Amino acid sequence: MAPKKNQNPIDFIIKDRYRGYPNFFKEYDTFKELMDFQQNKTKSLSNSKQLLDKKTKTAINDEWADNLLILQEFMGSSFVWETCVPGVVVSGITGKAGHRKTTLEIKPYNRAFYSGSHWTSQLKNTTDVFDPYEEYQIRGTNQFCQTFAMMYLKKALPNVVPKNTKAPLKKYYTYTKEALKFIKKQVKIVFDKLQQNNREANRNHFYITYTTNENVKVRIYEIDLSKALEHCTRHPAACVNYDPIVPQLHM
Repeated sequence: MAPKKNQNPIDFIIKDRYRGYPNFFKEYDTFKELMDFQQNKTKSLSNSKQLLDKKTKTAINDEWADNLLILQEFMGSSFVWETCVPGVVVSGITGKAGHRKTTLEIKPYNRAFYSGSHWTSQLKNTTDVFDPYEEYQIRGTNQFCQTFAMMYLKKALPNVVPKNTKAPLKKYYTYTKEALKFIKKQVKIVFDKLQQNNREANRNHFYITYTTNENVKVRIYEIDLSKALEHCTRHPAACVNYDPIVPQLHM
């Protein structure tokens, strides 16, 4: 069986997760198990009940990359930060240098920092700098650090999962599910505000603008965010499994 004509490959996989790419959507217990999968994707695919042709496999990977990217770009937008965390001061998006310090001078306002590859934040009237790598995100990966940094400022972080030496990777799947729920709420907040500012316009025409590191302006529409959230919410494990783990940091 293969995707029908004009059918999104991800929709095909979601409808029958045991065909083609099942290992992409499962939760692994240990870093070694996940790294073994990531480093041997072709072997995993060949062991599946139903093989997918190379073109479709590439489409699935590209589609999932797009799902993650649009959510990351949305949550990394200065407009989203200023809308969802009023009064926040964000450094790094406009070219200011980020930092990797663990403590900073106390400020009467919330702060967020983008280093060019990672997000951290500082709650107003405190010295500690929150780093998602310390608990909520696999160190060295590029996933939802901007989301966790905002969750920290909004006091919306999930409770810390008790340490599990037999399955140390499991907590990241839990945290990712909570991050996706949080993103969905921020999408509503942002586009509700745009609707309030222009009640006569069609909401489907609203978008925010994100500027990439290459200084390219990208339009992000609510409908595209909703589609990406739907895919990621159905299979949150894929959000963790997609981004390659750096073996030196976890072995």
